[in-house]
Amino acid sequence: MAGLETFVFSYGRGRYLENCLRSLREVGWVGDITVIDDASRDRASARALRDAEQFGFRVIRREAKGVGIWGGLQANMARAIDMAEGPITLFIQDDTQVVRRPSEDEIRRFTSFLEDERNSPFLFPSFQMQSWRAHERPELYRFDPDRSMWYRTEEHRFAGFSDVTLFHPGRLRSSGWDPGFVEKHAATRAMEMFGPMALTPYPFVAFLPYPHTPRRGFRYRLKQPKRFRAPAGIRVMSPAEAERFMQRDPSRLAFASDHLQLESPLRARIIGTDWIH
Repeated sequence: MAGLETFVFSYGRGRYLENCLRSLREVGWVGDITVIDDASRDRASARALRDAEQFGFRVIRREAKGVGIWGGLQANMARAIDMAEGPITLFIQDDTQVVRRPSEDEIRRFTSFLEDERNSPFLFPSFQMQSWRAHERPELYRFDPDRSMWYRTEEHRFAGFSDVTLFHPGRLRSSGWDPGFVEKHAATRAMEMFGPMALTPYPFVAFLPYPHTPRRGFRYRLKQPKRFRAPAGIRVMSPAEAERFMQRDPSRLAFASDHLQLESPLRARIIGTDWIH
């Protein structure tokens, strides 16, 4: 995947990070991969970061200085934007994973799309989650058949920016983009500067069911159901499944529950896993 570089952001979710990095290896991901860890202290993170270095990924360990449950994420993203060489860059979090490797032709099309000044420099590469179906209303989503892209058309979650994104670093730097914005503020700012962010109809990233909130208090985490503390890994698409997926009707939103399967269906039935995030 010439021209695509990848940054993975992690904090204190070692088992999630292991799953994320394993998916990159399993699909045969290529291009520069950098893991930026926000001062994790758990053993699973230490193991995942050590394995990442042995596998040839670049690992950057930073001291967490941010405020709130996301800690230093914005600072880490700001540094990554400065480091990004492009022409396009992928940001993913440790509670996501890839489910297939986009083709060279897809990467070229992504690059061409993001280089076009008429488009936002952000492109959402992830499947929709079941818990987002409530937002599937005509006034919020629009399919553009000429560009073969979906758009969120109002200022709401991920309307103009997502911290899981494909983006064009050169355009961001030349526009004076402030990477210090938190996501809810960045979405509004991105809408003002660039218009609505596009969603590819053929995503290749998926959020894991049951998000984890590691920066909240220990007592709070103890009250969480166990399913919130263990990742429900997603099975990577086989070549045949990926090919069938690429033949689908692009004018239908791609939901994870319609196209993906968890690695452990039995475990999913036992704990009642739903495709929510």
